[in-house]
Amino acid sequence: MRSWIGPTWCAILYSILWGRFMRHISLVVVALLVCPILGDDKKKADEEKIIGTWKTDKVEAGNSPLPQDDFFEKVRIAFEKDGKLSGIGPEGEKAPEGRYKLNSKPKVKELDWTNSDKSTVLAIYELDGDTLKYAYSNLLNGPRPTSFRDKDIVVYTLKRVPKAKK
Repeated sequence: MRSWIGPTWCAILYSILWGRFMRHISLVVVALLVCPILGDDKKKADEEKIIGTWKTDKVEAGNSPLPQDDFFEKVRIAFEKDGKLSGIGPEGEKAPEGRYKLNSKPKVKELDWTNSDKSTVLAIYELDGDTLKYAYSNLLNGPRPTSFRDKDIVVYTLKRVPKAKK
C-alpha cells in the first residue's frame, strides 16, 4: 500500500521553504540596491540644499561676534547649480563671480570657493535647513580650519533669503 504522505507533502514542504528562501533573497537584493542610492542622496542633499540666495545673519572672528551693520544686512550670496557663486554688494552692485565646490564626505564638511582673481579659499561648512555656517582662516593663504572653534578663523552664519512670491 502506498503512503499518501510521500510526494505530495514533499512538494508542499519544498514550495513553502523555497518561497521563504526567495522572499529573504528578494529582501537582500532590494537592500543592496536601495542602500547605495540612499547614501548618494546625502551627498546630493547638500549640493541641492545650498542652492539659493543667502544673507549674513552673524559673523564671528576669533570666537567673538563682530558688530552687525547695514553692510551685512544688504549683501547677498547666491549659490547656483553649476558651481557658480555670485553676489550682490551693499549698494546693490553685482559682485564678481566665483566658483564653489562642496565635499560632504569628511566628518567636517569642506567648502572651496575660487574668487574672480583665481585665489581659492579653503573653508568648512555646516548646512542645516535654511542656515548655512562656514568658516575659513583669516590668515593670508591659511589652512582649512578643522573645526568651528579653531583660532584665527572667521565664521559666517547665513540665512536663506525666501524666494519672492509671484
